[in-house]
Amino acid sequence: MNSKTILCLSLAAALLAGCAKKQPDSTAAAKDTPAAGQAAAAAPEAGPMAPDFELKTTTGSTLQFSSLRGKVVLVDFWATWCGPCKAEIPHLVALYGKYKDKGLEIVGIADDSNEHDAVGPFVTHNNIPYPVVYGEPEVGQGYGGISGYPTLFVVDKQGHVVQKFYGYTDERDIELVIQKLL
Repeated sequence: MNSKTILCLSLAAALLAGCAKKQPDSTAAAKDTPAAGQAAAAAPEAGPMAPDFELKTTTGSTLQFSSLRGKVVLVDFWATWCGPCKAEIPHLVALYGKYKDKGLEIVGIADDSNEHDAVGPFVTHNNIPYPVVYGEPEVGQGYGGISGYPTLFVVDKQGHVVQKFYGYTDERDIELVIQKLL
């Protein structure tokens, strides 16, 4: 293989694997789905209750997670420096546009504790229409720990975590899960 092929394969592997956190936490108890085309065939089973949190949004308001009960919610832990996160966000924006009127909500949790100043401009530049909040370590711990980015949790209308996707996830894989819940 030439160096160009090796570089392309390395970049593809990194995209599918996700971005590791600097200090990994334990993994969540929800049903994990590896990225890259492995969505559940049957309706997801209800898991543990999603933890409630109250966090500041990039627009200066406060979001209380429990206020979203009754909707299917995608909780996306991401970081501005994470390449797979950047690649996945357009999928989330598209899904939000397609399903928000049918009961879907997305909450982006920007887990950039040292880069808060970068989050607001990133959200504006990328036209992210759903709420993005500044993450706090205890929120990730409430979901069982976030070991890397992106990590996406699907929460049903009753507030149960029913699916966890780690790493870059194709739009269709996410859509197959939320369609069963809406």
